Amino acid sequence: ALLSGTPKRVDVIPSGSSRDLHSIAMRDSSHGVAVGDDGRAVSVSPSGGARIRTGTKADLLDVWVDVKRGLYWAVGAQGVILRGDGLTWKPEQSPVSVVLRALDGRGPQELWAVGDGGTILKRGPKGVWLPERIQGRPDLVAVTVTPRGEVLAADRAGGLWRRAAG
Repeated sequence: ALLSGTPKRVDVIPSGSSRDLHSIAMRDSSHGVAVGDDGRAVSVSPSGGARIRTGTKADLLDVWVDVKRGLYWAVGAQGVILRGDGLTWKPEQSPVSVVLRALDGRGPQELWAVGDGGTILKRGPKGVWLPERIQGRPDLVAVTVTPRGEVLAADRAGGLWRRAAG
């Protein structure tokens, strides 16, 4: 189920999915995509959700949207990386097979994904995902990119990691 409502009330709206959903990205105040277990993706609108085929059965753990272009990226188990327009999805070549848990960015040419074993991926200008590793290889569970382009990641043990812009 998805939640909707007003500042004083929250309503449940149908999601079209019986599986766990892990993340939602909204391209505007009314439309977005939620992702979850078994490769589920759900188109989100004021009337509820509608299932979207992704072409994968891997659990999807995070989704990010480029609001200017209306393009979405999702990451998950087995190193899966998907790109879509909110209705259709296509896989992108992943250089890893570990679980990717989070992604964030400032645009399609500056998109970051993090995951197990200290994995950090940066999507380059030609759409190629380039791997980096963190010393000690902690499992990374969250990532954000600051307005200045610094990349911050959090690990399972409470550690924070920072990569300078550039």
